[in-house]
Amino acid sequence: MRGPFFTIARHFIYTLVSMIAGYYSMDILTYKDFNPAISVLQNISAAVFTLSGIWIAYLYPQAISSITSSSKVDLLKGSDDAKRVENLVYVVSTSALVLFFILLISIFEPIFYKVIPFNYKGTINFLIMSCLFYLTIIQSVSILKIIASNLDFIYRLSYKVTEKKVDDELSK
Repeated sequence: MRGPFFTIARHFIYTLVSMIAGYYSMDILTYKDFNPAISVLQNISAAVFTLSGIWIAYLYPQAISSITSSSKVDLLKGSDDAKRVENLVYVVSTSALVLFFILLISIFEPIFYKVIPFNYKGTINFLIMSCLFYLTIIQSVSILKIIASNLDFIYRLSYKVTEKKVDDELSK
């Protein structure tokens, strides 16, 4: 269920929601109204990008060594690490994409508003608002993935600690 179709469908829904929000806000809001939110989005994206990169640097060697090991137990652990690395790479890529589009919007927004004829300004505002809503949605999903990954890590860690305690008590 988590194949390419699911990913495409999910992003289609994100795009649809963003376009609806952009349509209903294009006559009310402007890019300038979003400056504080854009700043927060940029800072969050940079922080998520950095923290996820650190996690990848930590997990990647473990995942590779577990996968290349001949033991079936290590292979199972390696697939967990590989899935976690895959999720973190998705999060890093999303955060980089968000930062990239914030840069593009920041550079081209004043150009579009000053160069494009007045009768197209509504369309430009719609596109910018929709893009900002989309970036907010995908960055929010990335943050939720990080939270879920961290909770899963804590759960697995506490499970292993409990398992170790039980093994220690049984071996006495």
